[in-house]
Amino acid sequence: MKVMGDGLLSLFESPAVAISTALQVQHLMASEAVAASGTAPLKIRIGINYAEVMITEDDVFGDGVNVAARLEQHALPDILE
Repeated sequence: MKVMGDGLLSLFESPAVAISTALQVQHLMASEAVAASGTAPLKIRIGINYAEVMITEDDVFGDGVNVAARLEQHALPDILE
């Protein structure tokens, strides 16, 4: 996992695990927002890309990371489907 400003980059074993995790995160964010009184729900956008990346001791990078970041920019927030 890598934190980048207000974003987060995570690596998963498979696309199915990435999608399942993304849906679980969105559902948890929605349920936490409902439980909190008087606060607006936190809207998140998630970009998933299945590609090879390069991993060093302290970084993850490559075309796969760049494409996922661009997909996230175009994703609609709070799509729970």
